[in-house]
Amino acid sequence: MVDVLLEPVSIVLTTYNGAQYIEELFKSLIAQTYKNINVWIRDDGSTDDTVAIIRRYCTREYDGIVFHLIEDDRGNLGSGNSFRQILFTIPPTSYYAFCDQDDVWDAHKIERAVAAISEFPRDEQALYAANYVVCDAELNRLGRGRMCVPFEQMNVGRAFFNYGAGLGQGFTLMFNHALKEEAFVEGFGERGPDTWLWAVISGLGGNYVFDGEYESALYRRHDDTITATGKGALALWKTRFRQFREGTFFVRTAKAADSYRQLYYDRMTRPEDKLFLDVFGHYEEFGKRRVRKARYPYRLKITVAEEIATRIAFLCGKC
Repeated sequence: MVDVLLEPVSIVLTTYNGAQYIEELFKSLIAQTYKNINVWIRDDGSTDDTVAIIRRYCTREYDGIVFHLIEDDRGNLGSGNSFRQILFTIPPTSYYAFCDQDDVWDAHKIERAVAAISEFPRDEQALYAANYVVCDAELNRLGRGRMCVPFEQMNVGRAFFNYGAGLGQGFTLMFNHALKEEAFVEGFGERGPDTWLWAVISGLGGNYVFDGEYESALYRRHDDTITATGKGALALWKTRFRQFREGTFFVRTAKAADSYRQLYYDRMTRPEDKLFLDVFGHYEEFGKRRVRKARYPYRLKITVAEEIATRIAFLCGKC
């Protein structure tokens, strides 16, 4: 591996009833070859032994790797809001990385990411992502992760509508302090922090690296996994149908686009980004402008089938 300055890295982790798998994750974090890491953990209301396990790891330092439990009285916030709470709580650092409670990281994951992202000036926004291995509950390999949208083809609309296939799964991301300060401000949108990063760096510009050949982590899929990514086509389409029926995905996306418009619209330079915010970035008009949304001239989804389904959803007033 390339030698890198051991600037501090913050790993951001939210947990919920993760006792079955979390020690495997922690052992893979301790095994990191990069040795200046703070792991910031907020538990989101677990009823199993998750918190007791976290407390045990917080009692000592592991050769430059330190675990911290963030405690508050805010209760169960949900995954996205729990990540937000951590980001607004922890002290500033050079680099940040998201983490999921049931994955297992390759030992070089942080070192490799820092080596890539540290090539960019620290005052410029920078985002790193990598590939990963999809596994079952016992970590048997099922395949590789979904490829990212090429950065030159990314825009704000695709960022918000390409859940799971934007600029990298959240647990593979690393970003520098410049991007953290730009993206995570009061009022940032209701989509997940990873999606928000895709939208910010796509719309405002910055540096992006996708380490496509590197399998950075074992991405465990099991019955309690929150998202459907990696569970197979049937599970994915069931999730898409539920999103269509309930409309929660579209509500969150509309609120996020509205927040994004209020924060960044005057700094947009690309016509497609401004048009997206003009059409989709007004939550008070949720469900209106159906035809205009359906005729939005830029691609939003990866596959043709998903694109067609999304346009039908617009005509049904789902956004």
